[in-house]
Amino acid sequence: MQPGEVSTFESYVSSVEQRAVSALSLARVGQSTHVPPGLLDGQAGAALRETIPLPARRKSGAFFSSSALRAAAFDACPDETEPSARTLDPAVGAGDLLIEAAKALPIDQDLAQTLQQWGDLLHGRDIEPAFVRLTKARLVLLAIARGAVAVGSGRPSSLGELFPGIQVGDGLDLLRSAPPVTHIVMNPPFTYRIAPPEMSWASGRTSHAAMFLAAAAEGALPGTRLTAILPDVIRAGSRYERLRSRIEGLLRVSSIESYGRFDRWTDIDVFVLRGVVSNELADAPAAQWWQQPNGERVGDRFDVRVGPVVPHRDAQTGPNRPYLHATTIPLGGEFDVAAADTRGFTSGLFEPPFVVVRRTSRPNDGSRGLGTVIVGSEGVLIENHLIVLKPQDGSLDTCRQLVRVLDTSNTRRWLDGRIRCRHLTVRALREMPWWDS
Repeated sequence: MQPGEVSTFESYVSSVEQRAVSALSLARVGQSTHVPPGLLDGQAGAALRETIPLPARRKSGAFFSSSALRAAAFDACPDETEPSARTLDPAVGAGDLLIEAAKALPIDQDLAQTLQQWGDLLHGRDIEPAFVRLTKARLVLLAIARGAVAVGSGRPSSLGELFPGIQVGDGLDLLRSAPPVTHIVMNPPFTYRIAPPEMSWASGRTSHAAMFLAAAAEGALPGTRLTAILPDVIRAGSRYERLRSRIEGLLRVSSIESYGRFDRWTDIDVFVLRGVVSNELADAPAAQWWQQPNGERVGDRFDVRVGPVVPHRDAQTGPNRPYLHATTIPLGGEFDVAAADTRGFTSGLFEPPFVVVRRTSRPNDGSRGLGTVIVGSEGVLIENHLIVLKPQDGSLDTCRQLVRVLDTSNTRRWLDGRIRCRHLTVRALREMPWWDS
């Protein structure tokens, strides 16, 4: 975010800091402070949404974790049996994940002693100074809310001196240097960056969150437990296949759980990955990225590919041909190419019969994966927003069978589990089980 945009959030950060400073002052004379629950759950995210425009939040990847998502993620994080757990959040934001971790840390009745212990155990980085300050203030308020008060000889430090392990900086750089922690928890930014040349598993525009995941798996010490909230494209997208293979060689992956939408204000699906960094290649991952089908698959009967015509890029050259695009063909049923629009293109004709499926597809959409049988007597051009499934036996009846398979609850459930991005992929359709229609 730009400095001016962060400053609009500054008044909220200052108000939380003032409350924490006041609480520390009262604690020094033995008085307690009431901490409204919203300060520790939800209020920071609401303030961010109210003060920072959505385009700026998207550009910087500033989205704070909801309580429901944190609860889903923290099944494998520090608990009461691990009082010495050292936790790092490399993209700390408002501190939500560290707050969740601190809820399970030991609490001493002496506030100064509690804050000193927590300061040794909690570590974080964020490039936004306001976020770092907000995290520290909220951790102080959490300690007070959990019952820590200044009754001993120690005196709580000033706010700026607390939590020396939580600093302004690039968490991605920190992850690459094997930080000496026992747990890494992260909700990294869902922005995109150009992959550097040395990144063997990616090229071009790449998920920033994927870079955080790789850096954590590659840089952390063996035995470090990792919990990451990640965009679903990393779990299911074709371009991250090499990353998934690399992760399986670096982590003993214990669970991979699809969560759904990040929250009701953020239209992106996420999943939670948990595992333990290992220096030994596991025989097989304990968890699968998605449900692997048994038996026959769609790809055993159909050749699957994306339509080659990119309408706003490809020139209309050559003779006019029938042309299928997603806005003109019906959803389901059969369509004769004689009724299609026409355009010119130099290659890539498909001879009916075959089935087309729209690439743009939302999880939990009742029509997800629904196919249309294409019939006719001449070859047709296909737009790249359509996926073409050509029967290997050339049979119209096989096409009709596929449409019935696609139009089942089994198919919709499997596709929603397989890929929760806003589009279907060739690989997902190839792997889809051939259900009994």
